[in-house]
Amino acid sequence: MKRVSRLAVPITAAAIAVTALFGAPFASAAPATICQYKVSNSPNGLFIRSAPNSTAHTMDKVPNGTAGVGSLATTNGFRSFRGGWASAAYLTLVSGTCVSIGT
Repeated sequence: MKRVSRLAVPITAAAIAVTALFGAPFASAAPATICQYKVSNSPNGLFIRSAPNSTAHTMDKVPNGTAGVGSLATTNGFRSFRGGWASAAYLTLVSGTCVSIGT
């Protein structure tokens, strides 16, 4: 029996929730990998932006230590995270939490 991380279930649930929200099945989208991350080395918090660049509109600010689901892939040094985009430099991967979707 394959051992599955306790975080794999919430990540899979998040993928299903995103599918329901946007109405597009992941199977028809390009394959992607999502993972659990933790905000680190950001004592003043991390901005969640509307696009993958530092001048994009700030949608939210999360404190150091905050966990969330994000993409493994990056765009312009940013990672899709918690419904927006965050600088990948301040996100630490939680080991063993990545799940492939759309494959």
